[in-house]
Parts: sequence; structure tokens; C-alpha cells
Amino acid sequence: MVLSCANLAIHVLAGLTLFGILRHTLELGKAPAAPSVAFFTALLWVLHPLQTESVHLRHQRAESLMGLFLPAHPSLLHPGAENAGGSKHIWYSLAWGPALPAWGPRK
Repeated sequence: MVLSCANLAIHVLAGLTLFGILRHTLELGKAPAAPSVAFFTALLWVLHPLQTESVHLRHQRAESLMGLFLPAHPSLLHPGAENAGGSKHIWYSLAWGPALPAWGPRK
């Protein structure tokens, strides 16, 4: 039960991260319905049967963790690319936080 709850939390956090990346990317392109398109795309990803297997199967946790940490890396690179000041380096340093664990769970 605890493992399923942890897998569900990882899966929902990955979906929220995907939503944030999509919304930000679509807003950069001046898409008129960026939040709703990002929401329904992330919702489709979260509810898709191939993705929900990772919540029910214990041995799929590595894929769930990679699915959480891998999109978190570029979501932290976006603010760094937009800032011209000194905070640019802070965002780039923070982006390494999720990048390193994204490479690890596959082992």
C-alpha cells in the first residue's frame, strides 16, 4: 500500500512537471489557449494506460523516478535562460539537482 501511494505521488508530480513545461513552452510561442492545451495534454499523459502501469507495478519505480526527474531538469533551465542577471547561474545550478537522479534510477 505504501509503495503504491509513493508511486502515485511520483506519477502525479511528473504530470505536474510536464504541465509546467508545456504551459511555459506554449506561452513562449504566444499560443492563445496555452494553459488549457498544457492541462489536457498532461492529463492525457497521466491517465494513459501505459503510464498508469508504473503506479501499480512495484518494479516500475525506476521508470517513474526517471519520468519525474528528467522533465524537471529543463523546467529549471527555462528560468535561467530568460534571466540575464546573476540569478541565471543559480537556476543553472539548481537544474543539476534533478538531472543527476534522472540518470541513476535505471541502474
